[in-house]
Amino acid sequence: ISSPLTNRRHRYFNEKVQDLALALLKENNIDSNLESISFDASERIAKVFEQYLRSNRFTYSIDAGFFSTEERIEMEKDDDPIASFILNHKRGHCEYFAAAMAAMCDTVNLPARVVTGYYVDRWDEANNEYIVFQRDAHAWVEVEVEPMAWETYDPTPFSQDAPTWQTEMTFMQRIRVEWQHWELAWQSGVISYDALAQKKLIGFIAPYWN
Repeated sequence: ISSPLTNRRHRYFNEKVQDLALALLKENNIDSNLESISFDASERIAKVFEQYLRSNRFTYSIDAGFFSTEERIEMEKDDDPIASFILNHKRGHCEYFAAAMAAMCDTVNLPARVVTGYYVDRWDEANNEYIVFQRDAHAWVEVEVEPMAWETYDPTPFSQDAPTWQTEMTFMQRIRVEWQHWELAWQSGVISYDALAQKKLIGFIAPYWN
């Protein structure tokens, strides 16, 4: 789905965030005349913002306890939490980073959107399926580098707490997954095996039986 700038009604803008974005482009020798952005420039701009947010200036954390009571009260009253994250706090979970990158792209007229889902590469050979935990929930960014062409970028820093840090399942996690398989089989094959399920099974095998 294309999202031409002329049709976008809700584009983020903050002057200080824009100043930061333009300064990053200047540092990387990217033309700041952004009325017409080429494919190559779009990719470079997105990469610059992604790398900036993944740098050691920012910290991934799902714990808000590091903020003082005063800071939390101030954040609740903040009219622009995205700018506060980018310019001041610089610490948060993946949705903060994804929103920050999409906002920075908006300020330089580069269409971007936040995408949510799961980041998983934990493959279960025995059952031929991926194992997905709640902690694998993740948010990232897609940038429209040219009309109808969206590229994926992940501005979340690589850290041990982030969903992008995949680890082997522990012994207890493997036991839990196997138990869930047996529980599902019991529910569907025994408890839920009512008259309707029996009728469906008979209807399925009847042609072969005949």
